[in-house]
Amino acid sequence: MTPKSSNENDIYVGSRVRIARQLSNISQEKLGDQLGISFQQIQKYEKGSNRISASKLIDISRTLNVPVAWFFKGIEQGERVDIEPEQFFQSKDGLRLLRIFTRATSSQQKLIIELADTVIKSTSAAAD
Repeated sequence: MTPKSSNENDIYVGSRVRIARQLSNISQEKLGDQLGISFQQIQKYEKGSNRISASKLIDISRTLNVPVAWFFKGIEQGERVDIEPEQFFQSKDGLRLLRIFTRATSSQQKLIIELADTVIKSTSAAAD
């Protein structure tokens, strides 16, 4: 029996693995070593070209110290995989901003969002 090919859900979960790995400052090679698999296999998981088994996802979850449910957050609403967040998280500044945001308290996060919204609105208004 041949394994099923990957689909957009596999791509979504894989992209969440990449985000969690990057937030943990762990290379693909180091994660692979900790899981007993090659960094190439990590690449395949992150791209969604290979499906991740339930037991392997649990291992990844424990290694990266995130709940298993985190990898599926947003998928239940039927959200399609969007390339823009993926590009954001792969950029140095996007990852830096995300790290800052996740360290902030809830009230600080609200202020960061308000500040970003104000900057965008004022910049957009000036361009019009």
